[in-house]
Amino acid sequence: ARAMRIEELDWSETEWGTISLRRRHDPVTDREVHEVKLDEDFLMSSQFTLGEEEVARLGLAALGGDSLRVLVGGLGLGYTAWTALADPRVAELVVIEALEQVIDWHRRELFEDTRGLATDPRVRLVRDDFFELVRSGRTERPYDALLVDWQLPDGSGLDWIRRLRQQGNATPVVVLSARDLISD
Repeated sequence: ARAMRIEELDWSETEWGTISLRRRHDPVTDREVHEVKLDEDFLMSSQFTLGEEEVARLGLAALGGDSLRVLVGGLGLGYTAWTALADPRVAELVVIEALEQVIDWHRRELFEDTRGLATDPRVRLVRDDFFELVRSGRTERPYDALLVDWQLPDGSGLDWIRRLRQQGNATPVVVLSARDLISD
């Protein structure tokens, strides 16, 4: 049996703990897999990207119009943003990421699957707190869609959407969730 080889591509201390980017070869799928860990917890893997891709695909399919302005909460491995760019109606894509290290990985083009994301002229990668940015209304002008993960640092995605609606923000929000019931 061949031992699994794991290569650590980058790591950094953050306010949340140590974030690391690793690459390994998966012998079953015969492909390189990127993984992001925060301390000992796995945050994301390029092995499982369908959810991130579908939040963009389904969210944008529900919108009419052209020259769409899309705001993505969290960059991660870039699959939501990359999939959104495949829609020819997307004129501007702003991705808000809390960790500069993650943005740097994309600027250094460490991911084969999303190479070119950081240099696409329609894309802006911004270091900020996505939830605070939208909640406080600090975005430059309205977006046609907000694409975001259900798991938020300060509560559930549904609570966050309720707060947006109470503030009069009617921007369509597409939420990614690994949960199978709203009551989860």
